[in-house]
Amino acid sequence: MVLTVKSTNEFKDANKKESRTEAEPNAKVVNWTPPPQGVYKVNWDAYLSKRSSKAGIEIIVRDHEGSVIATKRMKVSYAPDSRTAESLGAYHAVQFVLEIGVRKIIIEGNALNVVNYIKQVDNSCRYSRAIIWDIKNGFAQLDYWEVVHIERGSNIVVDALAKSALSISEDAVELESCPSCIVSLI
Repeated sequence: MVLTVKSTNEFKDANKKESRTEAEPNAKVVNWTPPPQGVYKVNWDAYLSKRSSKAGIEIIVRDHEGSVIATKRMKVSYAPDSRTAESLGAYHAVQFVLEIGVRKIIIEGNALNVVNYIKQVDNSCRYSRAIIWDIKNGFAQLDYWEVVHIERGSNIVVDALAKSALSISEDAVELESCPSCIVSLI
């Protein structure tokens, strides 16, 4: 796995146009709430470029004190729609926590349809069925998991970074720190 750190200026440049936060001025801002001790909160988001059908995915893992344990930004070369992009974001979030050894999680995302598909007991989801199935297989490797839908305002940190992931050439992972460009948002 290659570790890459982007500069603050590159992040700002990538987010000058079409910021989802700016595009949705009525988005309700909600404070982040910590998980119980011993459980990690994993927030994910995806940004789809309809022009290129590429998606930027951001994942952030925090502990009960709000400390950032790890972040990951990545670009997905093909996502035909936002449902697929968000499903891929959830899938990569689960795979990321497994890679870093986290086994108790509350995973949060603001894509209600994807959260609902993951929560379904049966696999009747017509959309992104294989991805949802892979997410559930990842959960089977965890000691504890919970899937929660949150308002976009609670996901502002990953929302801010997801679009910037479209401009990276390789996955960017930071362990036990967070990208300098989001320190003020944490």
